[in-house]
Amino acid sequence: MVTMTPQAGDVGTYSLSLIANDGELSGTGVLSITVAPANTCPSGWTCADVNAPTPAGGQSLTNGVWSIQGAGGDIWGTADQFHYVSQAMATDGTVIARVTSQTNTDGWTKAGIMLRQSTDPSAAYYALEMTPGNGIVVQYRSSQGASAAMSAQIAGSPPAYFLIARVAGTFSAYTSSSGTAWTQVAGSTVNLSVSGSMLAGLAVTSHSGILSTVGFDNVNIAPGAAPPNVCPTSWTCADIGNPDLSGTQSLSGSTWTVQGYGSDIWGTADQFHFAWQPMAGDGALSTHILSQGNTDGWAKAGVMLRQGTEANSAFYALLTTPGNGIIVQYRTGAGASASMAAQVAGAPPTYLQVTRTGTSLKAYTSTNGVNWTLISGSTVALSISGSMLAGLAVTSHAASISTATFDSVAVTPASGCPTGWSCSDIGNPTPVGTQSLSNGTWTIQGAGGDIWNTADQFHYVWVTLPANGSISARVVSQTNTDGWAKAGLMFRVSSAADSPYLAVEVTPSNGIVVQGRDPQGDSAGTLGQVSGTAPQYIKLTRSGNTLSAYYSTNGTSWTLISGSTVTVGWGSLQAGLGVTSHSGV
Repeated sequence: MVTMTPQAGDVGTYSLSLIANDGELSGTGVLSITVAPANTCPSGWTCADVNAPTPAGGQSLTNGVWSIQGAGGDIWGTADQFHYVSQAMATDGTVIARVTSQTNTDGWTKAGIMLRQSTDPSAAYYALEMTPGNGIVVQYRSSQGASAAMSAQIAGSPPAYFLIARVAGTFSAYTSSSGTAWTQVAGSTVNLSVSGSMLAGLAVTSHSGILSTVGFDNVNIAPGAAPPNVCPTSWTCADIGNPDLSGTQSLSGSTWTVQGYGSDIWGTADQFHFAWQPMAGDGALSTHILSQGNTDGWAKAGVMLRQGTEANSAFYALLTTPGNGIIVQYRTGAGASASMAAQVAGAPPTYLQVTRTGTSLKAYTSTNGVNWTLISGSTVALSISGSMLAGLAVTSHAASISTATFDSVAVTPASGCPTGWSCSDIGNPTPVGTQSLSNGTWTIQGAGGDIWNTADQFHYVWVTLPANGSISARVVSQTNTDGWAKAGLMFRVSSAADSPYLAVEVTPSNGIVVQGRDPQGDSAGTLGQVSGTAPQYIKLTRSGNTLSAYYSTNGTSWTLISGSTVTVGWGSLQAGLGVTSHSGV
C-alpha cells in the first residue's frame, strides 16, 4: 500500500516502494507524478493559459500573496506560451508587483508584470520580467504578429519590486528595492502601436515542459494613475515611520503630487511621506501648496526641516490642515514630544516658507509668493547642528491615503560669506537675507522695513576701511518690491541698527539718493538726490573726515552728487553693500 499527498503545483519524480501486508518488500519502482496546480481565479481577475502550454498553469491568492504556476516555451518570437493573471485597464496607468520568489526551470524562465493587447499568442505586449539566469529584462512586441524584442537588461534577482507605466502609446519600466523609491530601467521606454484597453497583470512562463512557481505580492493595478512613484533627480523620497500604506510622489513640470499615509506628525514619533533635499546650513524652504485631501481634520501637508529620517527625529514644520488651519509644529530633539508653536487661519492654495539661521527657525505665509508675513509665535530655537533635510511632508491622519499637490518648490541654502568679508542682517529683518559671489558678481537678497528714521533693517556685506579710501560698484539689477526699495553702498560705524552711516542708494521709483545718520540713534536724512535706476555705477569716498558720494554712466567719469559731501568725526568704518526691500520680502 502506498500513501502520498502531493500538493497543488508539486512536480517531480518520487521513489515508490511496494510493501506486502506481511512487511516484506514486494517490489520497487519509480513513479513520476505531476499534480495540477490550483486553478481558482479570484473575483475581478481573469486567469488563463495563453497558447495552451503543457502542463496547464494555475494560481492562488491568499492575504495579498499570489502563487502562480506557468509552463510554456517562452514569451518571445512571434507567439507566446505562458500563464497570465490579468485585469482590463481601459486607460493609461501603472502596474506594480513585487516578485518574491521564482523556481529555476531554465535560465530564461520569466516571471513579471505585463500590459498586453489581448490573450492572442501573437498580441502586442510590454513586459518587465525576472529570469533565473539573465537578470531582469524588458521585452515587447510592437504590434500584432511582430517579432518580440528586448529593450533593456539589467542585473537583478528576487525579491524585487517592478513597475510599468503606460502613457498613451509610451511604456516605461521601473525597479525598486523598497517599493517607494523607483529607478527607471535605462533604455526601457518604448512606443507601441496600441490603443484602447489593455490587459494588465502577472505573467509566468517556465521556458520548459514543467511548471515554474512564482510568488508575487504588493500587486497594484492603477488605471489613470499619475506617472510612477519615481523620486526626481537630486531628491530623496521615502516613508518615515513605516506607515501601513506606502506613500508616493510624482513631479510633472513644476507640479508635485505627493501621497502620504500615517497616523500623524506628532507625539514622540511620526508617520508620513517625505520628499527632500539636504540643506547643509542656513537657508530657506518654500512652496505653493495647491490642494490637500481631506482624509481627516488633522491631515497635514507642507514644508519641513528635519534632522534625519528616524521616526523620532527633531523637526520644524509649517503645515496646512483641512480642519485646523495652518500650524507650526516642532520636536526639539530625538524622541522628545512634538509641540505646536503657532496656529493661524488658512488653507490651500497658499504659500509656505520656513527659514533656518543657526539654531533659530521661523515660518512665513504669503498670498503671492513675494510678500511674506512672519507667523507670530513661530520663531523656535532647536538644539540642532549640521545638515538638515528640507522637503515636502504629507500624512493622512486616517486609514486612507491623503494626496496633496505643490508647485514653486524651492530649497535655497544661504551662501557662505566670502573670505575677507562680513555678511549679516542689520535690525533683524524678516525673512533673512542672503548673499553669493560668483566671478566678481554679487547677488544679494535683503528684506527689511527701510534704511531710514532712527534704526535700519537691511542685509549688509562689508569690509573694514580703517583710513582713507573708496568703495564703488555697479548696481546691475534691482527687484521692485517697493518704490523705496534701496540697493547701494554704505559707510557705517557699526552693525547696530541705529548706527551712524552714509549711503548712496539706487531705488526703483525715486532715483539715486544719498542718505545718512549722525549721531547714533538720530533720525536719518536725505543729503542729495538725482534721477537714475539700475543699472547704475555709484561710489563713496573718504578723505580724512570728509565723505562724498558719486554716480557714473560708465564707471570711469564720476559726477559728485550735490549735497552729498559731509564732515564726520568717525574712526574706522565698515564699507560695503546694503539692500533693503522696504517691505516684508
